[in-house]
Amino acid sequence: MSISISPTEPIEVFFSYAHEDEKLKNELVKHLSILKRQGVITAWHDRKITAGTEWAGEIDTHLNAASVILLLISSDFLASDYCYDIELVRAMKRHATGEACVIPVILREVDWKGAVFGKLQALPKNADPVANWGNQDQAFADVARGIREAVEKLKQKPAPEAISPLSFSSIEIEQELNNSDRDVLTDLLIRSGRAEYSARKALCIKIGIEPNQLRFLTQPTDTDFALELISYLHSIDNKPALCKICSELEVVFKEGKYSVALKNIKSKINYNN
Repeated sequence: MSISISPTEPIEVFFSYAHEDEKLKNELVKHLSILKRQGVITAWHDRKITAGTEWAGEIDTHLNAASVILLLISSDFLASDYCYDIELVRAMKRHATGEACVIPVILREVDWKGAVFGKLQALPKNADPVANWGNQDQAFADVARGIREAVEKLKQKPAPEAISPLSFSSIEIEQELNNSDRDVLTDLLIRSGRAEYSARKALCIKIGIEPNQLRFLTQPTDTDFALELISYLHSIDNKPALCKICSELEVVFKEGKYSVALKNIKSKINYNN
Protein backbone atom coordinates (compact mmCIF):
# COMPACT_ATOMS: atom_id res chain seq x y z
CA MET A 1 0.00 0.00 0.00
CA SER A 2 1.38 3.43 -0.89
CA ILE A 3 0.32 7.02 -0.35
CA SER A 4 -2.31 8.27 -2.80
CA ILE A 5 -3.25 11.95 -2.40
CA SER A 6 -5.32 14.39 -4.41
CA PRO A 7 -3.18 17.34 -5.61
CA THR A 8 -5.73 19.74 -4.07
CA GLU A 9 -6.20 17.88 -0.80
CA PRO A 10 -4.33 19.16 2.29
CA ILE A 11 -1.95 16.61 3.77
CA GLU A 12 -2.23 15.75 7.46
CA VAL A 13 1.05 16.19 9.35
CA PHE A 14 1.44 14.40 12.70
CA PHE A 15 3.89 15.63 15.35
CA SER A 16 5.51 12.94 17.50
CA TYR A 17 7.39 14.66 20.31
CA ALA A 18 8.27 14.60 24.00
CA HIS A 19 6.42 17.14 26.13
CA GLU A 20 9.74 18.52 27.35
CA ASP A 21 10.10 19.87 23.79
CA GLU A 22 6.74 21.66 23.82
CA LYS A 23 8.24 25.12 23.23
CA LEU A 24 10.32 24.00 20.27
CA LYS A 25 7.34 22.14 18.84
CA ASN A 26 5.23 25.29 19.12
CA GLU A 27 7.85 27.29 17.22
CA LEU A 28 7.83 24.71 14.43
CA VAL A 29 4.02 24.87 14.28
CA LYS A 30 4.29 28.65 13.79
CA HIS A 31 6.76 28.22 10.94
CA LEU A 32 4.38 25.80 9.24
CA SER A 33 1.45 28.21 9.54
CA ILE A 34 1.88 29.50 5.97
CA LEU A 35 1.50 25.93 4.67
CA LYS A 36 -1.74 25.63 6.66
CA ARG A 37 -3.04 28.98 5.39
CA GLN A 38 -2.28 27.91 1.82
CA GLY A 39 -4.23 24.69 2.30
CA VAL A 40 -1.13 22.56 1.75
CA ILE A 41 -1.21 20.80 5.14
CA THR A 42 -3.26 20.29 8.27
CA ALA A 43 -1.21 19.86 11.44
CA TRP A 44 -2.07 17.61 14.37
CA HIS A 45 -0.42 17.19 17.76
CA ASP A 46 -1.72 15.96 21.10
CA ARG A 47 -2.45 19.45 22.42
CA LYS A 48 -5.48 19.36 20.11
CA ILE A 49 -7.11 16.62 22.19
CA THR A 50 -10.24 18.01 23.82
CA ALA A 51 -11.30 17.38 27.42
CA GLY A 52 -13.07 14.08 27.92
CA THR A 53 -11.49 12.45 24.85
CA GLU A 54 -9.74 9.09 25.22
CA TRP A 55 -6.24 10.43 24.46
CA ALA A 56 -4.46 7.22 23.40
CA GLY A 57 -7.19 6.37 20.91
CA GLU A 58 -7.22 9.92 19.54
CA ILE A 59 -3.44 9.88 19.05
CA ASP A 60 -3.62 6.47 17.37
CA THR A 61 -6.34 7.65 15.00
CA HIS A 62 -4.30 10.60 13.76
CA LEU A 63 -1.04 8.63 13.69
CA ASN A 64 -2.71 6.11 11.39
CA ALA A 65 -4.29 8.80 9.20
CA ALA A 66 -1.37 11.19 8.69
CA SER A 67 0.53 11.16 5.40
CA VAL A 68 3.55 12.90 6.94
CA ILE A 69 4.86 12.04 10.42
CA LEU A 70 7.42 14.35 12.03
CA LEU A 71 9.68 12.82 14.68
CA LEU A 72 10.94 15.67 16.87
CA ILE A 73 14.18 14.13 18.06
CA SER A 74 15.87 14.93 21.37
CA SER A 75 17.18 13.05 24.39
CA ASP A 76 13.70 13.28 25.89
CA PHE A 77 12.12 11.77 22.78
CA LEU A 78 14.55 8.83 22.83
CA ALA A 79 13.97 8.36 26.58
CA SER A 80 10.17 8.37 26.24
CA ASP A 81 8.73 4.84 26.14
CA TYR A 82 5.55 6.14 24.52
CA CYS A 83 7.36 8.11 21.81
CA TYR A 84 9.95 5.45 21.02
CA ASP A 85 8.13 2.16 21.60
CA ILE A 86 4.65 3.10 20.39
CA GLU A 87 4.56 6.16 18.12
CA LEU A 88 7.95 5.55 16.47
CA VAL A 89 7.32 1.85 15.87
CA ARG A 90 3.94 2.55 14.27
CA ALA A 91 5.37 5.41 12.21
CA MET A 92 8.19 3.25 10.84
CA LYS A 93 5.77 0.47 9.94
CA ARG A 94 3.65 2.91 7.96
CA HIS A 95 6.77 4.34 6.32
CA ALA A 96 7.96 0.82 5.42
CA THR A 97 4.69 0.01 3.63
CA GLY A 98 4.56 3.36 1.84
CA GLU A 99 1.52 4.56 3.80
CA ALA A 100 3.30 7.59 5.24
CA CYS A 101 6.44 9.68 4.89
CA VAL A 102 8.45 9.87 8.13
CA ILE A 103 10.76 12.86 8.63
CA PRO A 104 13.07 13.15 11.66
CA VAL A 105 13.53 16.75 12.86
CA ILE A 106 16.57 17.00 15.13
CA LEU A 107 15.68 19.47 17.87
CA ARG A 108 18.52 19.02 20.34
CA GLU A 109 21.94 17.37 20.37
CA VAL A 110 21.72 13.64 21.15
CA ASP A 111 23.44 10.46 19.96
CA TRP A 112 20.89 8.82 17.63
CA LYS A 113 23.32 6.64 15.70
CA GLY A 114 21.76 3.22 15.05
CA ALA A 115 18.20 4.36 15.81
CA VAL A 116 15.51 2.80 13.62
CA PHE A 117 14.99 6.15 11.88
CA GLY A 118 18.73 6.64 11.38
CA LYS A 119 18.70 6.03 7.62
CA LEU A 120 15.96 8.57 6.92
CA GLN A 121 16.72 12.06 5.61
CA ALA A 122 16.63 14.33 8.65
CA LEU A 123 16.01 18.06 9.00
CA PRO A 124 17.35 20.76 9.38
CA LYS A 125 20.12 20.77 6.77
CA ASN A 126 22.88 18.25 7.52
CA ALA A 127 20.84 17.06 10.52
CA ASP A 128 22.30 19.96 12.51
CA PRO A 129 20.13 20.23 15.67
CA VAL A 130 17.84 23.26 15.83
CA ALA A 131 19.22 24.19 19.25
CA ASN A 132 22.74 24.50 17.78
CA TRP A 133 21.77 27.17 15.25
CA GLY A 134 22.68 30.72 16.19
CA ASN A 135 19.30 31.80 14.84
CA GLN A 136 16.56 29.26 15.52
CA ASP A 137 14.19 31.00 13.12
CA GLN A 138 16.63 30.12 10.35
CA ALA A 139 16.68 26.51 11.54
CA PHE A 140 12.89 26.22 11.61
CA ALA A 141 12.59 27.97 8.25
CA ASP A 142 14.93 25.33 6.82
CA VAL A 143 12.78 22.59 8.37
CA ALA A 144 9.61 24.17 6.95
CA ARG A 145 11.15 24.29 3.47
CA GLY A 146 12.09 20.62 3.75
CA ILE A 147 8.56 19.69 4.80
CA ARG A 148 7.07 21.73 1.95
CA GLU A 149 9.33 19.92 -0.50
CA ALA A 150 8.36 16.50 0.90
CA VAL A 151 4.65 17.35 0.69
CA GLU A 152 4.99 18.58 -2.89
CA LYS A 153 6.68 15.31 -3.86
CA LEU A 154 3.85 13.33 -2.27
CA LYS A 155 1.27 15.29 -4.22
CA GLN A 156 3.12 14.67 -7.47
CA LYS A 157 3.34 10.94 -6.82
CA PRO A 158 1.13 8.95 -9.24
CA ALA A 159 -1.61 6.75 -7.83
CA PRO A 160 -0.36 3.17 -7.33
CA GLU A 161 -1.38 0.51 -9.83
CA ALA A 162 -3.56 -2.22 -8.40
CA ILE A 163 -1.09 -4.95 -9.37
CA SER A 164 0.60 -7.25 -6.87
CA PRO A 165 4.33 -7.75 -7.54
CA LEU A 166 4.12 -11.22 -5.97
CA SER A 167 3.28 -14.47 -7.68
CA PHE A 168 0.45 -15.34 -5.26
CA SER A 169 -3.12 -14.26 -5.73
CA SER A 170 -4.37 -11.79 -3.14
CA ILE A 171 -6.61 -13.80 -0.81
CA GLU A 172 -8.55 -12.07 1.94
CA ILE A 173 -7.49 -12.95 5.46
CA GLU A 174 -10.67 -14.04 7.22
CA GLN A 175 -9.59 -12.85 10.65
CA GLU A 176 -7.39 -9.75 10.54
CA LEU A 177 -4.06 -10.05 12.31
CA ASN A 178 -3.80 -7.36 14.96
CA ASN A 179 -0.80 -5.18 15.80
CA SER A 180 0.31 -7.62 18.49
CA ASP A 181 0.33 -10.54 16.02
CA ARG A 182 2.43 -8.59 13.54
CA ASP A 183 4.79 -7.48 16.30
CA VAL A 184 5.26 -11.12 17.35
CA LEU A 185 6.15 -12.18 13.80
CA THR A 186 8.52 -9.24 13.44
CA ASP A 187 10.23 -9.95 16.76
CA LEU A 188 10.60 -13.68 16.11
CA LEU A 189 11.99 -13.10 12.63
CA ILE A 190 14.72 -10.99 14.22
CA ARG A 191 15.34 -13.46 17.07
CA SER A 192 15.56 -16.40 14.65
CA GLY A 193 18.25 -14.77 12.52
CA ARG A 194 16.02 -15.02 9.43
CA ALA A 195 16.09 -11.22 9.09
CA GLU A 196 19.89 -11.00 8.97
CA TYR A 197 21.18 -9.61 5.69
CA SER A 198 22.90 -12.87 4.69
CA ALA A 199 19.71 -14.88 5.31
CA ARG A 200 17.10 -12.62 3.69
CA LYS A 201 17.27 -13.98 0.15
CA ALA A 202 16.92 -17.58 1.36
CA LEU A 203 13.91 -16.63 3.47
CA CYS A 204 12.21 -14.91 0.53
CA ILE A 205 12.78 -17.95 -1.69
CA LYS A 206 11.40 -20.30 0.99
CA ILE A 207 8.18 -18.32 1.36
CA GLY A 208 7.74 -18.08 -2.40
CA ILE A 209 8.74 -14.49 -3.10
CA GLU A 210 11.05 -13.41 -5.90
CA PRO A 211 13.80 -11.53 -3.97
CA ASN A 212 14.62 -9.14 -6.80
CA GLN A 213 11.08 -7.77 -6.69
CA LEU A 214 11.40 -6.62 -3.09
CA ARG A 215 12.89 -3.19 -2.53
CA PHE A 216 13.06 -3.86 1.20
CA LEU A 217 15.51 -6.76 0.77
CA THR A 218 18.31 -4.23 1.29
CA GLN A 219 16.82 -2.48 4.34
CA PRO A 220 19.69 -1.30 6.57
CA THR A 221 18.85 -3.23 9.75
CA ASP A 222 17.25 -6.54 10.69
CA THR A 223 14.42 -4.60 12.34
CA ASP A 224 13.76 -2.51 9.22
CA PHE A 225 13.67 -5.63 7.02
CA ALA A 226 11.38 -7.59 9.34
CA LEU A 227 9.01 -4.65 9.88
CA GLU A 228 8.64 -3.99 6.18
CA LEU A 229 8.30 -7.63 5.14
CA ILE A 230 5.55 -8.46 7.64
CA SER A 231 3.70 -5.17 7.12
CA TYR A 232 3.83 -5.53 3.34
CA LEU A 233 2.66 -9.15 3.24
CA HIS A 234 -0.19 -8.32 5.60
CA SER A 235 -1.20 -5.22 3.65
CA ILE A 236 -1.71 -7.27 0.46
CA ASP A 237 -3.33 -10.21 2.32
CA ASN A 238 -0.66 -12.70 1.20
CA LYS A 239 -1.75 -15.65 3.30
CA PRO A 240 0.58 -18.25 1.75
CA ALA A 241 3.72 -16.24 2.47
CA LEU A 242 2.64 -15.32 6.01
CA CYS A 243 1.79 -18.93 6.75
CA LYS A 244 5.16 -20.12 5.46
CA ILE A 245 6.90 -17.57 7.69
CA CYS A 246 5.02 -19.05 10.66
CA SER A 247 6.14 -22.54 9.61
CA GLU A 248 9.75 -21.38 9.33
CA LEU A 249 9.61 -19.88 12.80
CA GLU A 250 7.91 -22.95 14.29
CA VAL A 251 11.04 -24.92 13.41
CA VAL A 252 13.11 -22.56 15.57
CA PHE A 253 10.65 -21.96 18.40
CA LYS A 254 9.36 -25.50 18.96
CA GLU A 255 8.17 -25.09 22.54
CA GLY A 256 6.93 -22.48 24.97
CA LYS A 257 4.97 -19.26 24.57
CA TYR A 258 6.40 -18.45 21.14
CA SER A 259 5.26 -21.77 19.73
CA VAL A 260 1.75 -21.18 21.08
CA ALA A 261 1.70 -17.63 19.68
CA LEU A 262 2.75 -18.87 16.24
CA LYS A 263 0.05 -21.54 16.21
CA ASN A 264 -2.56 -18.92 17.13
CA ILE A 265 -1.40 -16.61 14.36
CA LYS A 266 -1.38 -19.47 11.86
CA SER A 267 -4.94 -20.38 12.83
CA LYS A 268 -6.03 -16.78 12.21
CA ILE A 269 -4.51 -16.89 8.74
CA ASN A 270 -6.46 -20.13 8.18
CA TYR A 271 -4.53 -21.19 5.09
CA ASN A 272 -3.70 -24.81 4.29
CA ASN A 273 -0.30 -24.86 2.64
